[in-house]
Amino acid sequence: MVQMAQKANAKVILANIVPSNAYFSDFYNGWLQTFAQANNIPIVNLAAALTNGCAPRYSYITCTLLAPVDPATRPQNVIPIPNDGGYQLITQLAQTAIATYGLTIKGGYLSNVGSVINYGFANNPPGPPTQVNSVNSGAGIQFIPQALWSDGVTRPMLNPPYNGALGTWWSSNPKVMDINQQGFAYAYTSGTATIWFKSASGVTFSPWTMKVGPVNGFVTYPPPY
Repeated sequence: MVQMAQKANAKVILANIVPSNAYFSDFYNGWLQTFAQANNIPIVNLAAALTNGCAPRYSYITCTLLAPVDPATRPQNVIPIPNDGGYQLITQLAQTAIATYGLTIKGGYLSNVGSVINYGFANNPPGPPTQVNSVNSGAGIQFIPQALWSDGVTRPMLNPPYNGALGTWWSSNPKVMDINQQGFAYAYTSGTATIWFKSASGVTFSPWTMKVGPVNGFVTYPPPY
């Protein structure tokens, strides 16, 4: 189908699927990602987008972007259906992929949103407040790159490659606040840390400085070694 579309001079954008069976769907989505990269074709990672916010991963019952299902009556191996919020997100991902087809990233900055704490993992849906500059020890923060494209429009980078990252994340002081390669930062001890992001194309975005304070009346979290 891709070859037929390219011969007809049609622009091709691929998308993966939300796993109905995580083990086998991971094989399919991994192959699709490899195929897209090898042929320089954009791919929209619906699997990651729609399962973001689920705890544990691939848990359809608690996912805020998928329609609720009854595990007693749900047919086995049926692809989950997005709810209204899920359709809004994947529509935004598709529109961004179409709008940025053939464009390059020229610069960018970071935004963030406070996340519900769940032992340091971004398994819970982000919640208010947004644009956090200071947090207490133990807080989780989801950072989102805002890319300035060559058409002059700034768009949020919400489409990570399948089972990968948008670029490279790092912290100037990981013992105060560390960050993983999906942009989720975790506050450990009091101090200041600057969060950095470099896109896969090598463009470094404007950094974000975070101040971490002590926990008030709660357990403290030891920094990584």
